Amino acid sequence: MPEVSLSTSFSILLICLALIGAFLISHFSYRTTNPPISPKRKRILVILRTLGLFLLFLLIGEPLVSLLYRTEQLPVTVILIDDSRSMTIADKAGKRADVLREALASRPLQELFAKGEVHFVKFGDQARSIESLGPDSLQFAGDQTNISGALRYARTLSLTSNVRSVLLLSDGNATTGGNPIFEEELLALPVFSVIVGDTADQKDVLIRKVITNAVVYKGTRVPVNLQVRSTGAQRERVEVTLRRESEIVDRASLLLEPGVHEYPVNLAYVPLESGSQRYTVSVTSLPDELTERNNRSSFSARVLENKMKVMILGGAPSPDIAFLHRSLAADSNMQVTTVIERGGGTHYGPTPTTLLFEAQDCLILAGFPTSATSPFLVDLVREAGSKGPGVLYIPARTVDHAKLTSLLPILPFIFRDLSQTEQQTFFHPRSDPNDLFLKLPDNLPSDGWSKLPPLFSLQTAIRAKPESDVHAVKRLRTIVTEEPLLVSRNVNRRKSVALLGYGLWRWKMLSDPSLDGVLDHWLNTTVRWLTTRDEDRRIRIAPIKKSFTPDEPIEFSGQVYDETLRPIDDAQITLTVKGKTLRNDFTMSSLGNGQYDARARAMQEGDYAFEAIVRRGGAEAGRVSGSFSIGESNAEFLETRSNALHLRQLAAQSGGRFYFPDNIGSITDDISSLPDFRPSETLQSADLALWTNPWALFTIVLLFSLEWVLRKQSGML
Repeated sequence: MPEVSLSTSFSILLICLALIGAFLISHFSYRTTNPPISPKRKRILVILRTLGLFLLFLLIGEPLVSLLYRTEQLPVTVILIDDSRSMTIADKAGKRADVLREALASRPLQELFAKGEVHFVKFGDQARSIESLGPDSLQFAGDQTNISGALRYARTLSLTSNVRSVLLLSDGNATTGGNPIFEEELLALPVFSVIVGDTADQKDVLIRKVITNAVVYKGTRVPVNLQVRSTGAQRERVEVTLRRESEIVDRASLLLEPGVHEYPVNLAYVPLESGSQRYTVSVTSLPDELTERNNRSSFSARVLENKMKVMILGGAPSPDIAFLHRSLAADSNMQVTTVIERGGGTHYGPTPTTLLFEAQDCLILAGFPTSATSPFLVDLVREAGSKGPGVLYIPARTVDHAKLTSLLPILPFIFRDLSQTEQQTFFHPRSDPNDLFLKLPDNLPSDGWSKLPPLFSLQTAIRAKPESDVHAVKRLRTIVTEEPLLVSRNVNRRKSVALLGYGLWRWKMLSDPSLDGVLDHWLNTTVRWLTTRDEDRRIRIAPIKKSFTPDEPIEFSGQVYDETLRPIDDAQITLTVKGKTLRNDFTMSSLGNGQYDARARAMQEGDYAFEAIVRRGGAEAGRVSGSFSIGESNAEFLETRSNALHLRQLAAQSGGRFYFPDNIGSITDDISSLPDFRPSETLQSADLALWTNPWALFTIVLLFSLEWVLRKQSGML
């Protein structure tokens, strides 16, 4: 039953006086009646009028009726159960899945159920509540173990229920989500941890890490660096192989010493075909090895057709051109061609032709054009820059600005007020420090740009085009100007960059030795950006990741825009996925605002290609193709020893206890003896405002109506 209380703006004394006053008025009204009535009826009439007058007065004081409900919640224990694939490992302690099930069915845990409520949660890479532990509740198919995520889920449950403790059953190896020991907010509840699995090193050999390039070039040697870890070996020899499909492309032999060791292995391959290619690294198994599921690892590489072809076109020999050529030629992925005018229509290097320009991926104009440059060559450069390669412009004092005007359509700036006056200009970054063009690697000082010696520039008023991005401006001693020094442009899939200063050799010859790599890094980054061709930005369709496991559904996401980059919601997108032995066709669903998604059922291991055809109004608007791979993830088998230290620290820091499966007899008493392990009282209140309640008015009307009916029956006026 709820507790009821009444509050009003009137004092108790005033309410009592009002009740007495209402009674006196009613009694005086019926002291004498015409015609006379019986004393019983007179008392009823007095009571009806007294109640009606009193309630009417009471409503003026805005009375509020409060109802208070009290409910009791039993203490709740959240049981977090590791449902990842590492539970399928069988070691000296037995199969972990069986050990875990036996612990859950043990008498101590059954006794815990009688001490309060229990909430079961299974977790792998994500946590999920389960109603009860049925035969099919645990699949042990999670590709990762996220202990932090499971504890975070338990804390979320504590916001809506009386959670007082957490019981964690796991092997303690967290493969994702970080270490919860360093997140104090996750330790707000005492964690009682039960280790599952053998804590001793098992006899096992595994591939722990693979490091290689994701984008490579056809015909170029690609190193593959990996680490092989062994435990419990007895001077046994194994072979590490690198395969493309069934073909072995490289191999190495290892002698495994007793104990726990990690061995670096260096392999390599030379891709002979362009496109997406998948490789597998594997190590032969040991006799009586714990598991062979961690003996291999796969990776994919995108193989580009050729090296980046870069042409340096100089108006005249200069130190800048020499440094540009030397820096670019040091990169084995670049093929550098240098053409320098020397007057009279002749050149150092190959003769410029349309075919030569069309073969390039990037065109660097260094001090070009000059007064000696032929109009034919200027037209050739403008035509090439408007169709194919990205353009990097670096000026010089000898540049002919009248001829340069013809090249402005392919450059990111415009100029006026021509001048040949030279000045020293410092580089002043203007953009975010994470800007692609400005971010320096860790081996270079983060403030390296501000420490570079000045370049030379002409006092020509230069302005960036509206669609260009300004990354750095000119600084004249201590005065920062608004005139751009480094500017880029990316419009209609045509890219250009301009560094509007010359004397780049000063950055190499006159700067501090610690800044020696700034020019090389900037030039390499800029050329790679210029040679990277953007996909059709109006249509973007791709799988949510490049590699899936066989148990995962294949998910795609997409975006579709019109010519003005406005989202399109009514496109019809047909998606085709092809493997060696299967073909799967389905359509993508619109999510609104130009976004689309699709989900396909899980598929077997292998490499797959996809093609998305976008139609609108019956006409094809475009198509996108790509690839992805499906392979078994071995993240859960990289560490085969149960991590007792991790679970022990987790229990100690949270105020819980650590157990082995064979000594959990006291777990119920340990949890139930917690100071906070007791029922909690929940209070819920409800307020009823009588002065706005229609039933209160109805009661008053009813009282006066009954009085009127009795008066009429008695013949009273």
